[in-house]
Amino acid sequence: MVRRLEAEEMSLKQAKGIIYVITEVFMEIVAQSFVSKDETQKIGMILESKMSKFKSKVESSQECHFPLLQRETEKLGSDIEKTRSELQHETEKFRSNIEKTHSELRYEIDKATVGLRLDWNDDINKLDRICILMRERHFSLLQRDTEKLRSDIEKMCSKLRYEIDRVTAGQCLDLNNDIDKLDWVNLVFASK
Repeated sequence: MVRRLEAEEMSLKQAKGIIYVITEVFMEIVAQSFVSKDETQKIGMILESKMSKFKSKVESSQECHFPLLQRETEKLGSDIEKTRSELQHETEKFRSNIEKTHSELRYEIDKATVGLRLDWNDDINKLDRICILMRERHFSLLQRDTEKLRSDIEKMCSKLRYEIDRVTAGQCLDLNNDIDKLDWVNLVFASK
C-alpha cells in the first residue's frame, strides 16, 4: 500500500501516515463489525471526514513545502550562479595579475639584460683598449730595446772595425817594414 501511495507521488512519511490512519479505522471497523448499519454509516462518514482532513493537511503541507523548496532551489541556483560568476571574475583578475606580473618581470629581465650587455660591451671595450695600450707599450719597449741593442751592436761593430783596422794597419806597417827590410836585403845582396 505504501508503495502504491508513493507511486502516486506522496512522500514515504505521508504514505505511512495514511496507511496508519486506514489501519486504525479498519481496526475500529473490525472491532465494531457487529455494529448496526447506521453506526457503520456514521463511522464511514467519520472516516471520510478524517480522511478528508488528513488529505487536506497533506495537500496543505505539500503546498507549503513545494513553494518553499522551489524558492530554496531557485535561491541555491542563484547563489551558485553568483558564486560561479564571482569565481570567474576572480580567475580573470588573477590571470590578468599574472600576465601583468609576467610582463613586468619580462621588462625588468630585458632591461637588466640590456644593462648587462652594455656593461659587457663597456668591459670588452676597456679590455680592448688595455690590450692595445699594453701591445703598444710592449711594442714600444721592444722597439726601444731593439734600438738600444742595435746601437750597442753598432758600437761593438765600430770598435771591432777600429780594432781590426788598427791591427790590420799595424800589421800592414809591420809588413811594409818587413817588405822594406827585404828590399834593403835584396839591394844589399844585389849589390854584391
